[in-house]
Amino acid sequence: MKLSNNKYFTYISESYLPIRTISEDENNVSLSEFRSAYFPNVVNDYSIKLTLNGVENYKINKKEFKVPEMCFLTASGPCESVGYIESKSLVTGLCIDISHNIINEALTILSVNEDVNLENNLAGYFKSEKFFENVYPVNHTELGTKLLSISEKFKSSAHDLSFINQEMFLELAEIVIRHEFENLRKLNSLSSLKISTKKEILKRLFQGKNFIDDNFKEKIDIKDIAQTSCLSEFHFFRSFKEAFGISPHNYLIKKRLNEAQKLLQNDNSSIGETALICGFADIHSFSKSFKKHFGQSPSRILMKN
Repeated sequence: MKLSNNKYFTYISESYLPIRTISEDENNVSLSEFRSAYFPNVVNDYSIKLTLNGVENYKINKKEFKVPEMCFLTASGPCESVGYIESKSLVTGLCIDISHNIINEALTILSVNEDVNLENNLAGYFKSEKFFENVYPVNHTELGTKLLSISEKFKSSAHDLSFINQEMFLELAEIVIRHEFENLRKLNSLSSLKISTKKEILKRLFQGKNFIDDNFKEKIDIKDIAQTSCLSEFHFFRSFKEAFGISPHNYLIKKRLNEAQKLLQNDNSSIGETALICGFADIHSFSKSFKKHFGQSPSRILMKN
């Protein structure tokens, strides 16, 4: 159990329920430990729900979201929301609330320095029906990487929670804006007319992308990926290219090539071993794709090491 006088931190559990409640427009980090729980109104501002252990469940605007271990949900309020846990073992979660005030301030500042006017593009997005609620693995996004870093600090810092400060929320706000700007761009790129349809399709496309990210070293094809997304092969191919600006096949090859480059630069693997590890059928196809993508052959990379 972590108790702290840090004004940005709240600890809640079955045996410790603080009187203090989190109000709207307040930055806060909550660490929770429950086997069984039900919480109404869990989303007021921009809210990140990271599950550290077990599975947390949420209902946001009448849609169900299951957040498994080391995945996180993003949502923005105020909205109709509840969170609930039913487990035989202890479920640990980290909730980070970032006030809309700090998001808007960051939007204004970033819009001055960015080529794209973020403030105009995201105006009203965080409080609109267009906001895209979704669950992400921590290892596939910039925001996830930051959350992983925060969770590691919780594990290593014992009772010193001084890292939870205004600067942390400002850094998160900047990452959140980039994260949500990309989500909005993807939503707008989809050719469906209804916003609810766009959100559902994008959710399924992320499922397919996550499948590629987790299994790119295996022998998979577009049909396999489309099935995980519950979309037809053609619909998945077309929508994926609209949203991510690259075809599923080319994204798969790009993942394999980037991994191959890391192996060649950092490991003692041969070109043949690298090709096999990264899912290529043979050395010839690997070398051809590698040179086309990076402008130099795999052997050239080995010679530099």
